Amino acid sequence: MADISAEILSIATRKLEAAGITPPTDLNLSVEEIMQEILNFCNIKVVPEALRFVAANMTVDLVVSSLPADGSGGEDAMVAGAVGEVASVSEGGSSISFKTKQGGGAGGSILTPEERIAALLLNYEKQLSRFRRITFTS
Repeated sequence: MADISAEILSIATRKLEAAGITPPTDLNLSVEEIMQEILNFCNIKVVPEALRFVAANMTVDLVVSSLPADGSGGEDAMVAGAVGEVASVSEGGSSISFKTKQGGGAGGSILTPEERIAALLLNYEKQLSRFRRITFTS
């Protein structure tokens, strides 16, 4: 799992840099979190090689969703409340738009990390479903 993790990290880093975003120092943690969510959603033990770009795109989306609307600030902006609830999810183009909280007012709410991951899973559900295993419990 470490090999695919390193490959996903490399892809996500290159995609962020190509978009002009400095990869956060804890990008590896985001990759691991996305990989665990994929494993849980698909009911599998190892992330397949075929999902490396899906995982990298999910990682990039997770990092970008942590940025404020103007693209600056990163983690500090999350604490300050710059990122709000999901405004729209496009399945075909794989994009998520977030409502932002303007100023310090009461408009909008802040997504927890779990809510952001859940929104990402919905966005990539069609691609992940191809690898999903159904388990039956007694």
